[in-house]
Amino acid sequence: DLWQASRQVMLELGLARLRALHDAAEVRVRFDVGGSSYVVERRGAAGFVATGAPSLLPPGVRVGDCSARDDAIAFGPRGNALNFGAVTLTASAAERRVIVNISGHARIE
Repeated sequence: DLWQASRQVMLELGLARLRALHDAAEVRVRFDVGGSSYVVERRGAAGFVATGAPSLLPPGVRVGDCSARDDAIAFGPRGNALNFGAVTLTASAAERRVIVNISGHARIE
């Protein structure tokens, strides 16, 4: 379900922002454009490292596009978006976009 997937991604982005604030670190959500998954990553000494296994979108939903650099929305230690943009989710002929602005807040269109 496209609506459910949009809410899932928006919630995950919000949690990544809170992790960045709490840990005073860079945290990003990297999307598998053309696929149906995303992964949360934290910046370490050697670059970004996954904090867990990739998360799957509901069946039939794909990541159609991510306008942010490196297909990842990233948050800084103050919760602002270091990489911001839109994630387009598609299912059949429909699509929804989850948009993150420079302040790190997300909305669904």
